[in-house]
Amino acid sequence: MSSTSNASHHQTQGQPSWNYRRRQKQSSRNSDNTRYACPKCQRSYRHVHHMLRHYKFECGSPPRFQCPYCGMKSKQSNNVYKHIRVKHPGSKLEIVRLHYEQE
Repeated sequence: MSSTSNASHHQTQGQPSWNYRRRQKQSSRNSDNTRYACPKCQRSYRHVHHMLRHYKFECGSPPRFQCPYCGMKSKQSNNVYKHIRVKHPGSKLEIVRLHYEQE
């Protein structure tokens, strides 16, 4: 079987191609530049779910995650993981979860 027929066989399995899925995702983004503002601090976001995440977990609260190697802190764990990959390559990917007393 040649690579050409193999590629066309893959396309006919009912799975949309990666480019098709990418175009669908791009078309689902808001195209009218609507912004969603946080009711507490007025920081705005293009997507309502980003604003809701900010409002629920981040707005007015201290950082919850910390790099164990240098002390960098963030309100989102994915930012600390990315920081470790970039600033501390080869280090174990682990984070420190900070706990604060509720006021």
